[in-house]
Amino acid sequence: MRIAVIGCGGIGGVLAATLTRAGADVTPIVGNPKIAAALDAHGYRVRELDGSEWSQPIGRAPLLHASQAEAPFDLAFVATQSTTLEAALADARGKLADGAVVVTCQNGLPEDRARALVGERVGGGVVGWGASMIEPGHYKRTSKGVLTFGRPTPASPDAAAVAALAEAASPSLVVDDLAGVRWSKLAINCVTTTLGAIGGVSLGRLLSHRPIRRIALEVFAEVAAVASRSGVSVQPVGGTLDIDKIAISD
Repeated sequence: MRIAVIGCGGIGGVLAATLTRAGADVTPIVGNPKIAAALDAHGYRVRELDGSEWSQPIGRAPLLHASQAEAPFDLAFVATQSTTLEAALADARGKLADGAVVVTCQNGLPEDRARALVGERVGGGVVGWGASMIEPGHYKRTSKGVLTFGRPTPASPDAAAVAALAEAASPSLVVDDLAGVRWSKLAINCVTTTLGAIGGVSLGRLLSHRPIRRIALEVFAEVAAVASRSGVSVQPVGGTLDIDKIAISD
């Protein structure tokens, strides 16, 4: 199976590195010449949570664009920033084999946007662990967690095969209610990418202050309310917070 990992920042880089180390045929689509040069020169370099580091030679040369691939892909993990999802899929669309599966790994609610470009071949992947890129081609895990896979619609591809493949690289599970997990992760992101950015320090330090905890609980409540009005019941993300239980009440 030929696999493309489209977007090799923190999440995509760790995913490409661990899949390659597990023996998968991975082509990194990097979009950045500096990342491509670093992977060519050093392979993937990953720093684990305990500070240990490992490196993995690349299996296939990195490409700046999926459209440069010589052969079509059977599976594509899309880990670009959410704002570049459409451009990435438009570039990759002509390099997807018949029956290829596209797994969206962005935060937010990317599945409908992806389906508008590549149809019902889209499956969802919610990333429950954190990672960042220290420098081009050098990645760092920042938190533990699992990959959660599911079907956005009844016509979407079965997620079990993707989860089984990904299990070699990360603890993985399949859920029936992908939307519930998506919205739960969205609630967490609505706190971490707002309060964290404003505060300029880790969320753990911010949440040691009672007023900040209050804001976080109110954000959770708002996201849960919007999800409910959208017909979605939020579900915990791979053993993390149960948003419905901790969201502040009226």
